[in-house]
Amino acid sequence: MEENIIFTTEDGEKIGFKLVEEFKLNGASYLLVEDTKASEDEDNAYILKVVKNDNDEMIYEMVYDDNELSIISDYLNDILDDIYIE
Repeated sequence: MEENIIFTTEDGEKIGFKLVEEFKLNGASYLLVEDTKASEDEDNAYILKVVKNDNDEMIYEMVYDDNELSIISDYLNDILDDIYIE
């Protein structure tokens, strides 16, 4: 599923990511993305949660909640054979 996507921050900065996996869990939608600027030695992956703002636009927020991250990590480790998330 890997494809490159570009996000625009509230400040207008464009940030590139490689989409690794898109999934739903417990009624919420998430993206697992990798930083396109990461070097060969490091893997910078992020989990983004899809939410909608007041204008019904899609907003992607980083998941920081340890409980939510633990549940997501367990799920991704089960479905993705070649990836281990901690």
